Amino acid sequence: MEALKKLLDKIPYDKIGGIPLYQRWLIIVVLQVILFAPYYYFIHMSKDKEITKLNGELAKLQQEIEKNEKIAKRLPLLEKEIEKLDIDLAIAKSQLPEEKEIPGLLTVISNLGMQSGLDMLTFKPGTESQKDFYAEVPVQIKINGGFHNTLEFFDKVSKMPRIVTISNVKIANPKE
Repeated sequence: MEALKKLLDKIPYDKIGGIPLYQRWLIIVVLQVILFAPYYYFIHMSKDKEITKLNGELAKLQQEIEKNEKIAKRLPLLEKEIEKLDIDLAIAKSQLPEEKEIPGLLTVISNLGMQSGLDMLTFKPGTESQKDFYAEVPVQIKINGGFHNTLEFFDKVSKMPRIVTISNVKIANPKE
């Protein structure tokens, strides 16, 4: 504070009084520009750039928050959907035979043929091929019986709790 008083005491006020008014104003303006320009260039502009950068980051974060809020609103719905899909998967897996059940499943199919009044001439299980969620065992069956008995057999096989697919069916008259 004392240094400021000493500086102000050194100003020749008597000489300033003789300067015309427009020159006084010009000196005041020049001094203000000299004092303000470094502040504006070094402090204000750098802070302005930082504010602009931070506003851009803020806008990005607000967009990300909005996006995440939309996802969060859908979360209960998606969780319910996942639960339903898990139940559907468990049901589907329960209908697919496991490897250890395949021999028993083939026996059940053979018994269904006999119950339907069919004579099982050949019953040849093929090579097992492992799929994603199940094992596929092709079986070649030759049967002898009436058309209605064959349809009854197909109907019983289709009503089994396990998934069994019948394909490549050939129906012909037995040779005499």
